[in-house]
Amino acid sequence: MVISRRVSDRTRIVSAPPAVVVASSTDDVTLACDATTDARRSSHLLITWYRDELSVSEEGRVRVTDKGSRLVIEISAVSDSGIYRCTASNGIDEDSAIAILTVKGQRRTRGREGGQSNICPHRRQTVMIDNACMSSSSSIFGWLFVFLLCISFTVINFHVKLVH
Repeated sequence: MVISRRVSDRTRIVSAPPAVVVASSTDDVTLACDATTDARRSSHLLITWYRDELSVSEEGRVRVTDKGSRLVIEISAVSDSGIYRCTASNGIDEDSAIAILTVKGQRRTRGREGGQSNICPHRRQTVMIDNACMSSSSSIFGWLFVFLLCISFTVINFHVKLVH
């Protein structure tokens, strides 16, 4: 015997964050996500936030309030930029909304004697090159490009020596 769970009113986001949000660094950012669901499942309604497809953890400047319907980032930083998704679920069905947050301004770095730090404090495995924070993957690709460029010049020089 198969028991079917059905809802007459599907879960849906009734108030979503704007699709594109632009903030200045040090601004407080609040993303709102209100939802409704079938009255019989309303006690099971859960709103969850994700950033770049990873569950948002409430740490430091990031809080989730009002039973999950508000995501608050205090004193935002460029590193908070990303794709945020709220998902409302009642255990049977769900609905989602997406907001792209862009925080503009200076990246915060730890200072050291004689200049800026070469590590960006807001991310591990990130280096600062010419005052721009680059993830380890993008810096690896940059170094790989330079390496391949050097090899191609070496091959060209070798070929020219053989021809002459």
